[in-house]
Amino acid sequence: MGSGNWGHGKYRGWTRRENQFVRNNYDKMLYADLGRRIQRSERAVAVHAHKLGLRTTPEIVSSKITSVTDEAFFDKWSPESAYVFGFLAADGNLWKEKSHKQGSRVQMALHQKDKEILDKFVERIGRRIHKDRDMIRWIFRSKRIYNKLVDLGLHERKTHSLTWPKIPKRVLPDFLRGYSDGDGCFCILTRGHRPCWSVNGTKKFLESLSLQISPIVNHKYPCYKSRRQTYVIILHGKNAIKIGKFMYGKCKPYFCLTRKWEVWNGF
Repeated sequence: MGSGNWGHGKYRGWTRRENQFVRNNYDKMLYADLGRRIQRSERAVAVHAHKLGLRTTPEIVSSKITSVTDEAFFDKWSPESAYVFGFLAADGNLWKEKSHKQGSRVQMALHQKDKEILDKFVERIGRRIHKDRDMIRWIFRSKRIYNKLVDLGLHERKTHSLTWPKIPKRVLPDFLRGYSDGDGCFCILTRGHRPCWSVNGTKKFLESLSLQISPIVNHKYPCYKSRRQTYVIILHGKNAIKIGKFMYGKCKPYFCLTRKWEVWNGF
């Protein structure tokens, strides 16, 4: 329906066409998606749907959350599954729902500037991302994937309790690149113009990470407590470049955040 003739002006009444569109789709689309189609805010659609007597139940809300297209995505390790798993370890959320037969959700929220990577996740695993002001959310429901992620080492409310998961060495570069894209940073230090790579996480996770990368950089790096009440590891100079080469290889991988790859590629 796009930009059809829905009416104009700061305030406008609801047309019959809009009312019919909301009635036909309120149980299939999120209010934010409905609003974009008819050029109204999410809140305006929610309030008007209530006035029309349209009630959303837990079942209707659940049906709007996208099911996955590849339930077996994490069953076998590949560069893609390791990258996505790393990103989820850094920036994802798991939680169970008693009100739904699948009972398990996976979610990630990123700034709109990183929409490119969520589009790739949707392409491989799910079918929808949701815009929320300057953020975008990727949500899917799958009991099989939820249980697999838990088996591999993820869990609910992991911010201060994540430990090193079960990662084969052959996909360690991809996992580390995904985790770094979720909670790491490449930069050039103002003082001395030295390359720098830093990554955040729990103390136990970073201590294990330090052991994993020590053969690459020939040094075991300590982790320090950060202002966010988590911990951080920081590599400078040649070792920051080494870790970048380990994660990215000789050319830009398909699964990576372009803005972070460009910073590293400029070292």
